[in-house]
Amino acid sequence: ATREAIVLPPRFADQIDWEGEISVVFGRDCHNVSRDKAMDYVWGWTILNDVSPRNHIPIVRKTGNLGLVVLAKQAATMAPLGPAITTIDEIPDWRSLHMQTRVNGELMQECWTNDMLWPVPELIEYFSSWYRFQPGDVMTLGTPGGSGVNRDPPIFLKPGDVVTVAVDKIGILENHVVAAG
Repeated sequence: ATREAIVLPPRFADQIDWEGEISVVFGRDCHNVSRDKAMDYVWGWTILNDVSPRNHIPIVRKTGNLGLVVLAKQAATMAPLGPAITTIDEIPDWRSLHMQTRVNGELMQECWTNDMLWPVPELIEYFSSWYRFQPGDVMTLGTPGGSGVNRDPPIFLKPGDVVTVAVDKIGILENHVVAAG
């Protein structure tokens, strides 16, 4: 949630990345839906910071265990969400939202949702063919604007940092970074 801490996991504390993303919140059961009906299942929109320990990637490559990616992204505090859910009737057109991510006030990521590689209805169609989403489930949509690992040099989070992700019409998700205690 907004204003809650991102706690750096001791094992991978030195390469923790940020990535501001928009997410959909489902309002009803969603399974095997077509892209032309996909938006009928969306109740609203929210913001997610996809906080990821990037130095676990060599372990994934070495072992071939893609499940380790999922484990790393599910570590406690690695997916702050919020500050609210904006209903779909308040933002009927997801394609025109301005997104920004800042670390310690410095602009790191700026994009528009219409720059996203995959349109939301296509993502819902694809993932609902594998998963059954239920009311309240959140599906994160990625970002067109990059992350810290893709910068030259890479920029990773450290204790004392403050990350803000702002999306027009939804709000600002703000979290401070702390070391594991």
